[in-house]
Amino acid sequence: MSGTKCTQAYLNRLAEMLLKTKREKDVTLKEITDIFRRIDDINSRMDSAQTKKTIGGKLFTEYEDALKKESGSLAERQKKLKDVQLPESVRGADPNRLQTIQDDISRIRDKNRKTEGVLDKTESDIINLSISDKVLSNIEFVRRKFQAAREAQEGLLKKWLPDKYEKLTKDYEKVRESISRHKEALNSRKDTNQAAKDFKKTEDALKDLTERLTALAQKADRSEELHQKRLYILKGLREVCASLGFEDVGKPRYEKDGDFNSVVLHTVDTLNEGRVTFKLHLDNRIESDSGISLDACGDEFKKLSDLLKETYGVETAFKRVSQEEGPNRISKTEKPMPQSAPKTDRKHM
Repeated sequence: MSGTKCTQAYLNRLAEMLLKTKREKDVTLKEITDIFRRIDDINSRMDSAQTKKTIGGKLFTEYEDALKKESGSLAERQKKLKDVQLPESVRGADPNRLQTIQDDISRIRDKNRKTEGVLDKTESDIINLSISDKVLSNIEFVRRKFQAAREAQEGLLKKWLPDKYEKLTKDYEKVRESISRHKEALNSRKDTNQAAKDFKKTEDALKDLTERLTALAQKADRSEELHQKRLYILKGLREVCASLGFEDVGKPRYEKDGDFNSVVLHTVDTLNEGRVTFKLHLDNRIESDSGISLDACGDEFKKLSDLLKETYGVETAFKRVSQEEGPNRISKTEKPMPQSAPKTDRKHM
């Protein structure tokens, strides 16, 4: 392990499948939680005395029953997903079972889309009944949809794109203030022509915010996907090092404290040959720095690479920087993890 070595870490097909299944399970559970929150929000607005009076008894009961039905169905989907147990590594992974789970998750997400459609209609109807002006009611519906989506993505955006999320939030607050001013102008019936023009600007601003949110969410989701792969590789690396008799020197940490985009550092003590520090990049490139003798170095890294492949499906080929080469692909369909680069206070992994 002498000097600096580097390798790109590739996941074999089974490891990729396992990670994808884990990710889809987590994302879908989060999606269900967000839909529950939206149902609670609609219910709280329906419970207000003014809304009850506006909607009317029979219609109110219909909406209430529809939301109860969707909540019950959501709870069943949530339980089914939580009951799914997945192995921690490829050692216990069965590709056929993973495919079955992925198919089940896909069906659950289709049902989630239908639930969201029911919520859209319910929310739109309530807003239309509460606001007489058609343009304003449409703006309010789009605003609420944006707000729900922003809240759903808040965690990932703060984690991966904090500055851009802060800018998006500030711009949204400006739009909310603008809508309030337009409502006042409409209620006072002052310069209705100008109010109509202002509403059009607000609609355009909301559309722009929605497009920005979608683009940022996709970018943050991609970073999170790469990070989950990095954590999987780190877990495998730590287990393999422990099986070789190495000891952790502290916990893994980010090179820049609190910055998920930065390199993850982890140091082990080989006890006989000194310490090795691994640097895991977000593109799942691994570097190592050590002072181990050249003879012992090649041997130890070969053992490490073999065990990573066997237990976690992680392909590596550590080379001194001057002779760096990537590991052989398992098949033509396997691709390297794309490039890029991530709070644990000294937050440990």
